[in-house]
Amino acid sequence: MSFSGRETQKRVLQIAAFFGVCWMIASCLHTSQPSEPVVTPAPCQPCPPDRSAELERHNTALEAALASSKETQSDLEQDISNLKLQVLGFEALINDLRRRSDAQQKRLDAAIIEVVRAKSKLRSLESKAEAASALAEAEIAVKALRKRGVSDDDVTREEISKADQLLSMSINEFKALNFGGALYLANQAKEQVRAVQARVDKKTEALEGESLFAQPLELKVIKDDCNLREGPGLSYQVVGKLSKDEVVVGFSFKESWVRVETKAGQSGWVFQSLIGAP
Repeated sequence: MSFSGRETQKRVLQIAAFFGVCWMIASCLHTSQPSEPVVTPAPCQPCPPDRSAELERHNTALEAALASSKETQSDLEQDISNLKLQVLGFEALINDLRRRSDAQQKRLDAAIIEVVRAKSKLRSLESKAEAASALAEAEIAVKALRKRGVSDDDVTREEISKADQLLSMSINEFKALNFGGALYLANQAKEQVRAVQARVDKKTEALEGESLFAQPLELKVIKDDCNLREGPGLSYQVVGKLSKDEVVVGFSFKESWVRVETKAGQSGWVFQSLIGAP
């Protein structure tokens, strides 16, 4: 079969169009295929820092705080022990002040008046010169005590006031020619001055860091074979032994040691855990 030129050209165009359509279809099919998912790698996690040095520093700080806490606890225990001793001292002071109540003072004043009256009956046995001498000594003693400036607490001021009162009563009895009564009262005034001086002298002997009780404190030994030492420490020489239940008088304390005096007049220091309230 033969074709004309026009038909041939037409046939070629049809074939070309067919292949063009096929190419377009193939292209569409290729682009519509699902693409492989792109996997994004996870970011790298940084390695945790080394905290061993920080933990060690923290542990060291905790150990230092614990040591400081133990030291503070020890200091507080010592303070509590000292406060207990001071409480005993103040209780003794209160008891002493109660013993100085109005009723007791009235009885004492009544006794003094009775003695003065009795001395008045025996005035012939007492010399005026002796009474005058005792009165002068009492005046000098009271004035000297005031010059020392020792009235730094209520008890001392009360005792000095009592000495003044006795001295004034002695002067009045001397003026009334009751020389026996004047002599007795002057001697009482001198005894009062000596008592104040003895207590003040104990204060002046205090060691550095020693705290005096508000009032001499009656204490009892609670252990057997208690050592009485020359000073407040185990390094001091033992000067005596105290028996259990023996009563002593405490005057002061330093740290864990108490200065005491026995009934026999022996002085020394005792560890505070070996003594207590009677």
